[in-house]
Amino acid sequence: MTSAKRNCMAGIERLAALEKKMPARKLVGLSVMTAAFLFIANVGIRKTATATGPRPVGARGGGLAEHLKLQNISMTEVIPKSTVVLESNEKRNFKSRKDWPAVLQPSNAEDLKNTDFSKYNSEDRTLLEARLPVLVDRARQVGEVCRRSRLPLRTQQPPRFLWDKTHSPSIVWCPIYKVASTTWLINFLRLAHFNENNTAIPSNATKEEQDKLRLTHRYGASHHAAFTAFPSPGSPRAKARALREGVRVIIVRHPFTRILSAYRDKMTKLKPLPLKYKFRDLQKAIIAKYRSPQSSDNSTFPTFPEFVQYVIDSTEDLVTAKEWLKVKCWRPYWVHCGVCSTDYNIIMKLETMREDEQFLITLSSLDELKGQATWKHLRGNSSVQLADGFFAQLTRRQMAQLHRRYQQDFELFQYDIKDYLAKAKADDSQLV
Repeated sequence: MTSAKRNCMAGIERLAALEKKMPARKLVGLSVMTAAFLFIANVGIRKTATATGPRPVGARGGGLAEHLKLQNISMTEVIPKSTVVLESNEKRNFKSRKDWPAVLQPSNAEDLKNTDFSKYNSEDRTLLEARLPVLVDRARQVGEVCRRSRLPLRTQQPPRFLWDKTHSPSIVWCPIYKVASTTWLINFLRLAHFNENNTAIPSNATKEEQDKLRLTHRYGASHHAAFTAFPSPGSPRAKARALREGVRVIIVRHPFTRILSAYRDKMTKLKPLPLKYKFRDLQKAIIAKYRSPQSSDNSTFPTFPEFVQYVIDSTEDLVTAKEWLKVKCWRPYWVHCGVCSTDYNIIMKLETMREDEQFLITLSSLDELKGQATWKHLRGNSSVQLADGFFAQLTRRQMAQLHRRYQQDFELFQYDIKDYLAKAKADDSQLV
């Protein structure tokens, strides 16, 4: 045995001794060290051989396996079996990570069109068949826009879904802030029979009163409770499979009324929730930047035009989904729910909520919701009812700029700006 080989084997023995003391997660690194050590030693051997004579015809250089073969050393001597197993597990884990986020390109609601409605009774089948063309058309529109505009198919942050695996077909829903999210989170708590046995609810209340109380924040009904009741599948592969096999639901509304709803909820309260987003500080910053010193408005809250101008300016350079992710409560639908990578086959609209939710309730046999679903919103008039007055405060230029920021949402879900433009101010007067 040459001195180089003796030195090589001594080094390997020392590294093998270290293996016994190392945690399993470091074994791969150890094997790399071993291989590198051996490779360097063998380079020395090869150089020595080359110096003393020409390389035999057909001999090959390079590659750890070849060097091991030349030195009559097996791979298991260099890389312990436990390390090989760990490397195999690492490969499997890497493969499973590629299962999620799953990418489902728009299919024009192909799964929905192929649903067998024969198992439903005559009344339910009639309801489903009557509404199906509307939902298919919405999915077709999404597919066309995604293909035409080439929106990103994958975002850095996968949507936060609520997974209802207890009904058939199962439901995967992407909640969107200010678009019936509270309504349907409460609906899912009802499906989970949340608080039905809560002894803290007054027993002397009527059944109707108890039913209302158990779904209030006072008794723990919250967004968190709904996500806890319907958690995601455990593994990336299970999530990908559940996404493919379930009905994928998204609820949208006109992008402008959503912006107005966000303004009313986050810009007209002293302590808007969630507190961690510091909306009160944002309110003050908007006033400081956009309110003229000559303004007669002494409100402690931003005006709607001030807020809109902030949204326009703060999102001016945002193009990709990754860039838009820093926006919280008025992030576009296509970013928030990965619209072009999820193949939503039930696209519900707030403007047609009654018909759309009846389709879903009937399709998945959500019996607990029949006659129960109601749209919850701020006390008083809804943003839809107040939209004309608020948007009349904007200039045509502001409205056009705001439209450009959310243009993909307008096109994806077939919304129009014309009616709003007709109400806008004709010039760019100061925001006072």
